Amino acid sequence: MTGFGQVHNSLGNLSGADGVLQELNQLDPKFPALHRTLGIVFQREGRINEAQAEYHKEFQVSGDMQAEQQAIALRQALSPSR
Repeated sequence: MTGFGQVHNSLGNLSGADGVLQELNQLDPKFPALHRTLGIVFQREGRINEAQAEYHKEFQVSGDMQAEQQAIALRQALSPSR
């Protein structure tokens, strides 16, 4: 099902991608690449806090270091300037 979400995302149908991925999340929240793909969709929609959380969930579920690096980068971008 992440493939369907990625197709919607590639075609610019972000709400369609979000819907498919949320359904999969209800069925199997530990599905590989689910949270990374949700992070991509949320980031493209400008939902940066949610994107950061999804990238971090992907790392927790699968150990995907690239997803964690993206989560860290978004967290740093969201933190107030010092």
